[in-house]
Amino acid sequence: MEVQSNEKAAAKAANKLSSIESDIRNKLALLAEASMKKKDYQETLRIELKYLSQQIRAAYKIGQNDYLKLLLNLERIQPRPEGYSPFTITSISHALHE
Repeated sequence: MEVQSNEKAAAKAANKLSSIESDIRNKLALLAEASMKKKDYQETLRIELKYLSQQIRAAYKIGQNDYLKLLLNLERIQPRPEGYSPFTITSISHALHE
């Protein structure tokens, strides 16, 4: 009787372990997919920042300083939006002087 109980418990544990291993594989696949998306989004962001800095530089050169001042003053806004990076605005500012 005790042997059967132990065998049932072992089978149940083995099933649970198999389920956990399957969940881990699924989570790792999702993590890999998310990592790839992150790389894609970072590349897209890099390209968009390049275009934005070119637009700001052009606006600065043709004298549209009010728009430029607005962008540069975004650094002082509190609270800052989620995902805000002061490097982003600062890098745009520096792009004007390239």
